[in-house]
Amino acid sequence: MILSDIKLNKVAKISRVDLHGKVLKRIVELGFCENSAVSVYAVSPKKKVYLVDIGGDLVALSKNVCDKIEVTNG
Repeated sequence: MILSDIKLNKVAKISRVDLHGKVLKRIVELGFCENSAVSVYAVSPKKKVYLVDIGGDLVALSKNVCDKIEVTNG
């Protein structure tokens, strides 16, 4: 399952991050690494931007990035 598929406010664990280069570096700096707990806090009306809770911090991610973060149910 990917991050953009989980329901709002449901906790999931990151199992894989399939990103590269600068985007991967930035995502890892924000705390998106394997076994980290995440939840989707809100989604924009056109589902292009996701507000994600990671370690108590809210981070806005594009759908393209969310689609490359694999998660398992919490």
